[in-house]
Amino acid sequence: METTTRRDEKFTGIPFYLFITLLLGSVTLGNALFTARDGNAALVGPSLVLFAAHIGLYWSNFALMTKPRWWIVYYAAQATLIVILASLPYGIDSNGTLAATLTITQVGEALGLWGNSRRALGLGLFYATLLALLLMQSVSPARLPGVAATILVNGTFFVLLMVLYNQQLA
Repeated sequence: METTTRRDEKFTGIPFYLFITLLLGSVTLGNALFTARDGNAALVGPSLVLFAAHIGLYWSNFALMTKPRWWIVYYAAQATLIVILASLPYGIDSNGTLAATLTITQVGEALGLWGNSRRALGLGLFYATLLALLLMQSVSPARLPGVAATILVNGTFFVLLMVLYNQQLA
């Protein structure tokens, strides 16, 4: 298992980053609309700024991933933003889904950048643990098994898709 970056002729990051931008951009707009509708207009601005920072970090990582030790700062900053974004009191019961979306995209990105490596595995386990903690905080105990099962199915599908994609590139 290698730990080198995937920045070579086979790396096709731009479509993946465009997909992440569109996915998280739509989540951002949806949360902003529901938050404003439910009377938390003061939360819309800070929420939009935090989402923009989260999406902007993806593109920064695409440009800076070859810098030594950048990945440590990057993944720590993304984890911090995920915790903050998933903890905000939106007007709808979406914090569990939001946490899942944000962490699953991080795992997918790690697999895309680092391939099927120990670093990607470690980052995947870190984000899975973070997701479990966020779900326990944001989802009621009665709904937790159903939400966890749904996320497990979707997350497993996405991770397997990225692993198979990496094997095709190898």
